[in-house]
Amino acid sequence: MSAPSAEEEVFDLLCPILQDWLEDPVKAEDGYTYSREGIGAWFVSLEHRQQPITSPFTRAEMGKKLVPDPDAAEKVKAFRNKSINPGYGVDLKKLLGTTASIHDLREIFATLDPLRDILDSSLEGWQPPQLVMIGEESTGKSTVLERLAMMAIFPRDDEICTRMPVHVRLRFSERSSAAKLEVYNKRTKATEGEAIVIPTETGAIDVRHKMQEIVKQENDGNVNGLGLDRIIILTVESPFVPSIDLIDLPGLVTSPPENEERTRKLVEEHIKEHGRYSMFLATVPANDAPNTSSAMKVVEHHKLHGKTIGVFTMCDEVSVRLRPKLLKRLQQSDGEADEASGMVLLEPHGWVGVMNKEADVGEQKRNLARLARQARDEDVFVHNQMSDVADRAGCGALIGKLNSLFKEFLRRDWGPRTVRMLGKALDAAELENAVMGMPPFADAGVPDDIARAKQLACSDAKVRISRAANDILEGCNRDVLLPFKERLEKDILSKPMKNIPLSQMTAEWWKKQRAMVEAKSDEAADAWEKHWVDRLREVLDRRTPAPPSTGAAGAKERKERIAGPSFELYRFPALIGAIIARLEEILVPAKASIKEAVRRCTDQYYDEMSPWVKIKTDLAASPPTCTVTGETGQLVNHILMRFILQSTSTILGQLPKAVGEIASQMGDEAWVESCAEERHQLRSRIKDLRNGMEQILGLFGAEEGSLRCARVVPCDACRLTDKVATTAHGIAVCADGRIFAPGYHDNTVSVYDFTVNREGSQEHVWTFGEGGQLSNPNGIAIDDVDGTVYVSSYGNSQVVKFDREGNFQSAFKTGISNPWGVAVDEDHVYVAAYGSNCVYMYTKTGGAQVRQFGVTQPQGIAVDDGRVYVVSCGEHRVRVFDTANGNEVLHVGSGPGSGDGHLYNPTDVDIFGDHLYVSSQSHSVQIFSKADGTFVRKVGNYAHGDAPGQLHTPYGVCVDGEGKLVVACHQRIEIFEVP
Repeated sequence: MSAPSAEEEVFDLLCPILQDWLEDPVKAEDGYTYSREGIGAWFVSLEHRQQPITSPFTRAEMGKKLVPDPDAAEKVKAFRNKSINPGYGVDLKKLLGTTASIHDLREIFATLDPLRDILDSSLEGWQPPQLVMIGEESTGKSTVLERLAMMAIFPRDDEICTRMPVHVRLRFSERSSAAKLEVYNKRTKATEGEAIVIPTETGAIDVRHKMQEIVKQENDGNVNGLGLDRIIILTVESPFVPSIDLIDLPGLVTSPPENEERTRKLVEEHIKEHGRYSMFLATVPANDAPNTSSAMKVVEHHKLHGKTIGVFTMCDEVSVRLRPKLLKRLQQSDGEADEASGMVLLEPHGWVGVMNKEADVGEQKRNLARLARQARDEDVFVHNQMSDVADRAGCGALIGKLNSLFKEFLRRDWGPRTVRMLGKALDAAELENAVMGMPPFADAGVPDDIARAKQLACSDAKVRISRAANDILEGCNRDVLLPFKERLEKDILSKPMKNIPLSQMTAEWWKKQRAMVEAKSDEAADAWEKHWVDRLREVLDRRTPAPPSTGAAGAKERKERIAGPSFELYRFPALIGAIIARLEEILVPAKASIKEAVRRCTDQYYDEMSPWVKIKTDLAASPPTCTVTGETGQLVNHILMRFILQSTSTILGQLPKAVGEIASQMGDEAWVESCAEERHQLRSRIKDLRNGMEQILGLFGAEEGSLRCARVVPCDACRLTDKVATTAHGIAVCADGRIFAPGYHDNTVSVYDFTVNREGSQEHVWTFGEGGQLSNPNGIAIDDVDGTVYVSSYGNSQVVKFDREGNFQSAFKTGISNPWGVAVDEDHVYVAAYGSNCVYMYTKTGGAQVRQFGVTQPQGIAVDDGRVYVVSCGEHRVRVFDTANGNEVLHVGSGPGSGDGHLYNPTDVDIFGDHLYVSSQSHSVQIFSKADGTFVRKVGNYAHGDAPGQLHTPYGVCVDGEGKLVVACHQRIEIFEVP
């Protein structure tokens, strides 16, 4: 053991809990000095858990007595006055000098940290970048992470390997705070219990104990099992850490069999859920060949080569005899590998070799000192033993590659995905703002706003009343007057009243008949009044419905709503309330007038001399009787007319005219919209989202080249996705958003998660068609009814059917030669047979041929509204046929060429809304009117390449349910927003 360096002595001036300068230093009963804030947080955490007070260092029990340590305070003051960082926080990058660590990445993330609050508040599910460690058990994963983080918080001793996922969340903060440990339950999707404070210096002890506790709990006391249901989360906040997550996953094992399956499942679950936010370090012991490593199998299976750095661990343990092989592998890591060497290429970032040997600094020395000494020992080892590959050896080289990896990841993956998410959130916020009603009137005391609000609200109220008048009248007639009429006709003299004793025909009998009619009329008058009040309130308070959240029609409506928002009267409840109050005032005399008119009618009707009532006596009867009949129609009609006249002349005659007068009597406060607080919050959110997008676009657009997922209009600069493994000659999007892409050279169909694509670069989900049914598959179509996938297999001249999960169903040929495009509607399947110069139309159920259309070298095909659209590569145009009779009704395109409207070797076509989208080998997708074939606009600038606005030989094109354009290019799938 060598003597401690001056640098290592400085580590004693850092709080073991906060890993920051000692502030208000106090010496505890264990003999160690802490910041008062740090040791206080430790005590509180133990007491909350009803645990005895123990030393953060030794974990032996001790008391809470703290004694100020002025000597330590003086040393800290002296050192900080002459050195590195006079403010809060320990800048380990500067303190450690040339020692490389994760802190070196702080500069990359410094520009992103101001955006974190915006992203946290605006984007559900947003995550910072993750660095994930994968490898076999006991290959030094945790040791590498500990060394990179310069924090002893990863379990790395012989007692227990990593038995469950450990997520370390490094977060930038103005001041350091105590690290916290939480347990997240994947089943309940919630944390268990409260977070506990752990010392940054010795946190590995707490992680190990918690891991053992969980593993035993989940495995019936077996400490060698795995924690499958929970994640240990450590949060470290400091002014000098990058805001990233370090993920230590359990090591992959080959035995026992159940653990082999479980460790693989844990890794794959993480990749599936977080892979789009992740970069990977894959560890392989330096003595082993990478092509035999379980970690490399994971990388290859999930196609993670482009976002993975390989790490040869324990290079110091390689024997002299085998060291040349290690050096050769490192030299091959960026070029063509010799197959015999067992190397696996990880382009573009390659491999690094590191040393894992722990430095000996004595029992009393800090772990930070140990890690710093370990870094220096590694530098010496690289200089002496690996100088030929010094740029690929040691943690310094690893940090350099991580720097490059993170920059590329932020530019090509995280940045595009985050901008895309911000764009979606901005669209939603702008739609919410539009749905709330425009223009906004959220600020009190602005004279122009008050006058404008008053003018618009009065105008809108009058229009609403006028437009709703007929509907309210019809509703009143249907719901109030018609039932009243039916009851009235039933209960009064609608049928003859026979054999009534004359002795009963007294004045009281007539009075009773009048009272019955008047009572029913009074009930109707009350219902009439309530109907007008309730219906008019509904009309005035009614909001324009929000557009559908999904589907093509919904996408169009959302854009239209944002572009042309409506005025919403509900925002001014005082005006609505005043109008309703005036209506109620109008209804009082109107209802009284109706009741008075009804009484006059009944007085006239129920009178002995009334011409509408006829009495026939039978004096011969004993006792004498009479039969009474009445002409009820006249009475009922007179009563109903009183209601109708009051509705039309009184209410509709007076109320619209009174709106202006009502508004003029209202105070200024009534013209501040009721949603003012929500509006202010929404405005702030929209501003934050726009700022966030602009900042990210500025960061990666101006300095690193164009950001591929930029939510930009025009769409020429809004490429969203990155390269895929193969070239797709067709493309389709199913209802749940997944992309299906047939690989012409792979003889399979690859499926990508479109929900991921809309947030950034695509994630490969699965592949089907490996059963040999496909040979050079070109076209693809998905049946919206049952999800059946139709794939045209060019090489063996057949169309193959799969279910939505990729299971083979059947295949049919029926004379097809070299099928290219395929399309499907409710009843038929359409196949473009390139070799036959023909398009065939088959029944979907039996596969019988219905019709055929002659087309020169047909390729892509689409069907919509009884028309089939066929790309004629040989004629450089799209031909359109009526499916009912086979007649050609239109052709689209001006022949070969590279200008607007010219289609040089067109390849595919799709229909969305009122437009055709046609891809061609002029490196563009052109958009035409579906009605007459006129050119509308283009995507791409007719020059192939990888720059913004360029497409490289687009083979397939389709439009998803939200109107986004998906293009299959040369080894790439790209997604565009088309306004």
